[in-house]
Amino acid sequence: MTGLRALPLESLPPFNQTAPDLVGAADQAQETFRALLLGRSWDLLHSHAATLSGLALALLEHIHARTGVHAYHTTYLAERDAGLAQVYAALAADTSGQADDIRDAMLTQLTAELGDPAAAQAALDALLAGTHPLFDSRAAERSAVTTELDVVVPAYAQTATLAARAVADSGLYKAYDITTALAAGPDQEADTETVTDEATVLRTLHDETVAALFTHLDTTDDGQGLLDLAVTVGERITARLPVSAPLAGAYLALLHQRPATQGALAQHRAVLDVVELLERLQVLLAYARLVQAEMATPDRGRWYGNERRRTENRQSPSGVPAGQPAGAQALRDGTGAEGDLVSVEGLVSGLGIADDPAPPKFSTFFDLTDLDDGASVRVRAHMFSLANNGVQDGAFVRVNGFVRRAAPWAAPVGLDVDRVDLTELRRQSWYDDVTARVRHHALLYPDGMSMFFTPAVRLD
Repeated sequence: MTGLRALPLESLPPFNQTAPDLVGAADQAQETFRALLLGRSWDLLHSHAATLSGLALALLEHIHARTGVHAYHTTYLAERDAGLAQVYAALAADTSGQADDIRDAMLTQLTAELGDPAAAQAALDALLAGTHPLFDSRAAERSAVTTELDVVVPAYAQTATLAARAVADSGLYKAYDITTALAAGPDQEADTETVTDEATVLRTLHDETVAALFTHLDTTDDGQGLLDLAVTVGERITARLPVSAPLAGAYLALLHQRPATQGALAQHRAVLDVVELLERLQVLLAYARLVQAEMATPDRGRWYGNERRRTENRQSPSGVPAGQPAGAQALRDGTGAEGDLVSVEGLVSGLGIADDPAPPKFSTFFDLTDLDDGASVRVRAHMFSLANNGVQDGAFVRVNGFVRRAAPWAAPVGLDVDRVDLTELRRQSWYDDVTARVRHHALLYPDGMSMFFTPAVRLD
């Protein structure tokens, strides 16, 4: 036994003190993660992943310990409540003068405490009838445990997921910096094959994980089986992140050493596939960690039942709409009517915030240059800052957007980035429901923007 479970229960501080201390430490560690990421301190960020992992383990151990103590308390309180009920039942049935005196004394005491003779009489009647809340102290105990774990469970899921992200992000950015410093580029054909192969590995891992989780919930009534599956897929994902992320970072550095970017569409698409799949896998990792935590709580049976019902009348794949693939030159030549949803890939340039007259609000605008034909289209993220979400000039993006031909900013053609609204989509798709539920731990669509992009690795 390790962690909290190895300690004698009497040596533990009250749980209502332990939980805030642990959650507070996790919150502080998450702020440190953000500071190290913004400060581009990759070595420190990688080391900080161990701190986050340790805190996540402590939070999970706390959930297990709290559940164990609750089970013991429940048995004890049931026996105590039954004993009290017998005492008051005997007092209610006793017709002796001594029993009358006791009942009168109780009524006097209750009146003094409640300040209302009628309320005092009602309380005494409930005690004698065995219906007073005093006889169900287990409900108060369960409520306290539920309130506490409603905070600890998401804290664990978020901290554990962030620990994995710290490993991935530090590895990606560090590999980019090292490869750039070595001037090892530009990229070679074999490099692209390696990245494409890695994308295939990640896609297989992603698809198999989704299929395994959905199928289990949809067809198998086995809570322990779901827990075992969550642990397995969680470890498979965390084991792959330190391989895939540095590969993506190093390959981006090779691409950025090309004398010209034109003609490198397949290469940029390959690395963006890896980046997108890493983001999707972290969504699944967050869900796996949530399963681990929820299945350790006293309410695991009810939670598991609700989880199984989430597969009813839902399909497994995501229902997020994807536009018809289109090149920038094809759009300029007339492909796509006003309002059509299309998918366009290219490099970002001229990223900035500008006044948007419809309605009056600031929006993000940038030029998207197609690496195949060299043409560009104007793109708008209406009323949102893409820079705050990590988009920068030089990033390669895949955008789902609506064709705009009459807007003043869209001459001769532009794209309005589509907004992903999971509120309705999650009613039809299990994948979208999971994505919505873990969005505080792993955000797949920042600000709801339907786009993926390579990380902000460049400082120039």
